[in-house]
Amino acid sequence: MKTNNRRDFLKKAALAGAGAWIAPSLLNAGENREEVHSIAVPQQGLESKLIVPKDNGMRITGTFLDEISHDIPHQNWGEKEWDLDFRHMKHIGIDTVILIRSGYRKFITYPSAYLLKKGCYMPSVDLVDMYLRLAEKYGMKFFSDSMIPESIGTQVILPGRLRITNM
Repeated sequence: MKTNNRRDFLKKAALAGAGAWIAPSLLNAGENREEVHSIAVPQQGLESKLIVPKDNGMRITGTFLDEISHDIPHQNWGEKEWDLDFRHMKHIGIDTVILIRSGYRKFITYPSAYLLKKGCYMPSVDLVDMYLRLAEKYGMKFFSDSMIPESIGTQVILPGRLRITNM
């Protein structure tokens, strides 16, 4: 009687994964691309059934930055990627960015001397400094949580000036 071992299981799992990845492209290989495109194009004479008429809704002008988490790799973008993201946000009408978490467990978004002495990890990039510079560059308002600076307060950057408001 043959018993399955871990190696056989891994081989079968790899083959099943590869098959699941390749199967959709094999199934679509014979389809006419023009037919696929014609399905997605709206037909003339059809009217929109939107509740709010197009271009008449409330605009979203702010977004949240949450760069410290236990389940996603944080600090994995450099300034080039963030600059492009801020440029895209500005292009679509975002004028306010809000950093909602400056620290999580031992991870921090800026090199705080106090928190580093308490055992926090040195961040590879000072994200707060970078966000402040990019917000200023793109004329955006910047709000953060109360960990910045190392007193209770909120930082707000407006184009050309920095204001700290204690709460």
